[in-house]
Amino acid sequence: MEILIAQLQYQDPFEPMGNEEMVAQIANIRELEMNTQLTSSLKQMTEQQRTGSAAALIGKYVRGEVSDAEGNVFDMEGIVTGIRFTEKGEAMLELDTGELLPLKSMTEVTAVGTAN
Repeated sequence: MEILIAQLQYQDPFEPMGNEEMVAQIANIRELEMNTQLTSSLKQMTEQQRTGSAAALIGKYVRGEVSDAEGNVFDMEGIVTGIRFTEKGEAMLELDTGELLPLKSMTEVTAVGTAN
């Protein structure tokens, strides 16, 4: 709406904006506002889904592959005892071994007592 008001304030008085053009701009602004709200809602739902999915792993036996700073790949496994989120929003699984396994590195999930 601020953009529309600014355009009205600075338009050429000898060539004012027509009604059709003004209505079209209002429609475009409204559509942009709705898209912004929809994007915000989808981000919020995705965050809730991600948190719920990660929390559902508590008490499960998980296995994954992680790399160290030198690029060496090693297996990590254990029972999920908690979930942490990094500042970037990445889910980290707290294992009963005291290690943190990034959710994105998880390769296997099984019920406790059925792990191979």
